[in-house]
Amino acid sequence: MRTIRNSAWRRCAALMMGLLVSGMLYAAGGQQAARPAATAESGYGTLRLTAGRPLETLNPHQQAATATADFLRLIQGKLYRFAPGPGGTGYQILPEIAAGEPVQVDDEGRVWQIQIRDGLQWSNGEPLTAEDVLYSWRMVMDPLLLNHRANAFHGSQVQVVNALAYATGDAAWDDVGIRLDGNTFELRLILPVTNFMLKNFLTGLPVSVVYPPLYEAGMNADRTQTNYGTSIDTMVSSGPFMVTNWIQGAEYTAMKNPYYLYADRVSLAGVHTRVISESGTVMQLFENGEIDFVELSSADFQRFREDPRVIEVPGRSVQRIVINLLSTEKPILQDVRFRQALFWATDRATSARISATIAANYIIPTTHVMDVTDGTLYRNTPEARAILTPNLGYDPQRAKELFDAAMADAGLDRISLQLAYHEGVEERRAVSEYLQEQWREIFGGRLQITLQAVPSSQLAATLRAYPNDDNAFELGWTGTGHNDFDPVSALAHYYSGTPRRKGPYFSDEYDELYRTVLQMPIDDTQGRLELIARAEEVMLRDASFVPVNQGLSFGLVSDRVRFATTDGWSIALGYGWKWAAIVD
Repeated sequence: MRTIRNSAWRRCAALMMGLLVSGMLYAAGGQQAARPAATAESGYGTLRLTAGRPLETLNPHQQAATATADFLRLIQGKLYRFAPGPGGTGYQILPEIAAGEPVQVDDEGRVWQIQIRDGLQWSNGEPLTAEDVLYSWRMVMDPLLLNHRANAFHGSQVQVVNALAYATGDAAWDDVGIRLDGNTFELRLILPVTNFMLKNFLTGLPVSVVYPPLYEAGMNADRTQTNYGTSIDTMVSSGPFMVTNWIQGAEYTAMKNPYYLYADRVSLAGVHTRVISESGTVMQLFENGEIDFVELSSADFQRFREDPRVIEVPGRSVQRIVINLLSTEKPILQDVRFRQALFWATDRATSARISATIAANYIIPTTHVMDVTDGTLYRNTPEARAILTPNLGYDPQRAKELFDAAMADAGLDRISLQLAYHEGVEERRAVSEYLQEQWREIFGGRLQITLQAVPSSQLAATLRAYPNDDNAFELGWTGTGHNDFDPVSALAHYYSGTPRRKGPYFSDEYDELYRTVLQMPIDDTQGRLELIARAEEVMLRDASFVPVNQGLSFGLVSDRVRFATTDGWSIALGYGWKWAAIVD
């Protein structure tokens, strides 16, 4: 089995230290797998994939679902891009739309200049310019559009001056710390960042480019909405591939973009994805040789666990049950004892076995890198381990004592709550049904859970509706992805000043810890680590959500696919499909 291992970071620490000077960050890996030579304009072979959920949009400003993000990474141009390292070992960050490295202008790391490359083209052959980048950045923050990714320039350590104020309508665009002079951007930041942090940030989808003519053409009369990316005719690609087909709810295709800057590094002719939610059907297609990758169910994993084509991949977010602590219809949810009761009543070990996941009595996932200089993972540090609750946070007796006390003070004998989960996600349904029965037994039948299957986008919208509706939901599943190389991003979603959060959480203590870690010197890794651990501990104590599991998937890859690195999957590249090759 090919797996990603934490110890892999240590084996190459010395190599990483040397290469960081030149802007490269390496992970473990061997020699590049055999693959065809760099291809001609059209590439060779089509990678055949499936997705369990439909493609939601081709607009990077509105993307929410993981499957959509995976596809957008193929077609979106970015200032910088993670790519396989020389010889197929590890990875590097390539300047793509950017002409080269960011240049630090001041002494603190708050002012940076980035030059945009000349001669770039959209997939339709038209010039891609610095003005297009500026337009894209302004639109993602536009206060009228209220884009899903509107926090792009203020939701992490990379916080542009007045970006938040502009996104909320409290500042003019001229006040935002983004200036363009010719082909050179100057970014003025609230907090200091390193060269790596800035480049890593600029590999993100929210700050990738949109095609201005079609973005403008799609605007409604009051400029509160654009139809950009709602079809292949309302957007233009700029990345390694370009969209050529999208049958909504059924399939979508991207073919090699001949105008892409690094087209000579792209071997594939295209990537075709079929939308199929039934895992049994996907497995049958794989065994028939009709697709190149299948994510294994727990049963199928037992069949293939010794197969060398299997790749183990940890999920990049912790799945948690959000509790609506603003509820006026069920005010007991405001009682921390009741919320802690649900935390301690959750048997994560059994839930993990049911769903073939990792039991998670924590908030920050195992993929989070604390120190990019040596690859230290946050969850492996003594500080992160010290805050973990015993027995994976499962203590039925303690849970019942807390529950009984909260119920007595509320004057309640019984209570019924609704738990919303993602429609079509079998593992989520199975765990929800298990918790429904487990909680009923632990609390002596006094807690009744009703289950509601909700489409992913609708559930996310419901969890975000609390600012305008105290009773928008009672309990709901969600997961929040982080930037694995940005420690602050693991905390940003829960900060009370972050808009469009999935569920309410308010804590003066947590907010102060978050603001403090933002202000700490960038090179004070130990100090930042200690504050992050304290902030996570506060969240676990407040129990406004119940962490349950972290995804763990097992993929089976066709023999006709050759990865650009021998690991097959890494924190930086994922599966790296865009760099893969077909060797029929």
